[in-house]
This record gives sequence, structure tokens and C-alpha cells, in this order.
Amino acid sequence: HAGGKFSTKSYQVSGGLHGVGISVVAALSDALVVQIHRQGKIYQQEFSRGKPQSDLKVLGETDQNGTHISFHPDPDIFKDCVFRWELVRESVQAKAFLCKGLRLEVTDWRDLQSAHELFCFPNGIKDYLQLLVHDSRRVTDEPFYFEYQNEGNWRLEMALCWTEATERLIRSYANSIFTSAGGSHEMGFRMGLLRAFREYVQRHNVWLRQLKGLKGEDITEGLVAVVSVFVSGNLEFQGQTKERLNSDIQPQVENVVKTAFENYLFQ
Repeated sequence: HAGGKFSTKSYQVSGGLHGVGISVVAALSDALVVQIHRQGKIYQQEFSRGKPQSDLKVLGETDQNGTHISFHPDPDIFKDCVFRWELVRESVQAKAFLCKGLRLEVTDWRDLQSAHELFCFPNGIKDYLQLLVHDSRRVTDEPFYFEYQNEGNWRLEMALCWTEATERLIRSYANSIFTSAGGSHEMGFRMGLLRAFREYVQRHNVWLRQLKGLKGEDITEGLVAVVSVFVSGNLEFQGQTKERLNSDIQPQVENVVKTAFENYLFQ
């Protein structure tokens, strides 16, 4: 196991589950090289199918910090392994949106004319929201943006607006991992919005109060939103592909979103 989540001294948050990611990559690669810049030294070690091909070597000195990993999928295991540029590009771009100000570069050297892109978004998920909205007509001029920091335990950031489209588009993330099937954080976000709207209707709109009740689909039509949570400690995802967050964070997210959006509505 090689994860950063097994010690609270390594990272405040981690997107890993069991710490087997690099271990599996090493086992399924015919060549993997790890180079580490740390404490003034450059260290390197080579592996093949998970087995060391050299001892840990000191290559020289450095004033940088960081890790460089290069690997080649084993052709005896993967008969037809092709890395999809667009998929890699979108994943790197999303990371840059979620960590505002972070500079990330991605390059494809497979062709003679290599593709290269640099991503850095000072406005973070606000810029992401603008990309998702694209040329759709927005109902409001300015999007709603909110950021909440719990006392060292978890953090929430969200940006949203409504468009004249009929479908909704919600992109939710947990510790920078895209949760395509949603989960507790996205459900908390949606329920928080619904409760805030219900409170507003209860106070201001007599006609709507006479209806059976405001439903979730009533407020999510045309909604475009980015919801990102960073949680310290162990996250619980559904499956190794991490498509859905199972961690019990829904009540906290729901209450924070309700309060924040109520304040926005009652301004």
C-alpha cells in the first residue's frame, strides 16, 4: 500500500481509497520509474511488473520538491492500450478548476505535432461554471457563489446559476474526484436548495403555499452547478471507480447550503 491517507501528517485530504493505485500501476507495467526530489536530493528507482529492477539511487542534488512517475503499460497484459487525449485533458482541466490558482500542464508527445495545454484558473469553479453554461441564456446576470470552511474538518465550495434550458447539469466532486453518480454531498446540496426555496415561498408567496409543496424538480430545471467538497479523514466511495460518495456528510452540506442560499434569496 502506498497511499497518503494512512497518516494525518501526509495530507489534509486525500482522494484515495486503499492506497493501491501506484502499487497496481507498478504491477501492470513492464517499466515504471519513480523519481523524487526531497530534502535536497534526487532519488530514483525502477520497477517492472511490481518488482524492483534497481536499488534506490541518489542521482544528485536539487532545490525542488516533488515526485515524477513515468510508466509503460505491459503489452502482454493490455493488448490494446490507448490513452485518450481528450479524457486525460478534461481530467487535468477539472483539477485546475477545483484548485484555483494551481498551474497544470498536459502534453501528448505521441505524434510529431504534440498537443500541449496549460491550465490555470484564478477564479476556480466560477470559471468552470462559465464553461458549463457556455452559450446558454442565463436567467440571472451573476451566478451564486459560496465557500464554507468548517473548523479544519471539511470544506464546501459551490457555484450555480439557472439557464433557460430544460435539463439540469450538476458536476459534483469529493476531494477533487468527479462523482458522476452523485452521492451524499450532491444530495445535501440539492436538499439544501429545496429547503431554502420552500422557506422563501412560505414567507412570500401565498399562491405557491396553496400548492401541495415545492418539489426538487421544480427548482432544478435549467440549473447548472458545480459542487466541491474537501473532507479530511477517510472518504467512503461506492466502488473503486469512485462514482458515488457514500460518506455521511449530507446533513452538514444540506444545512450549510440552506443557510447560505436563504441569505441570498432574502437579500
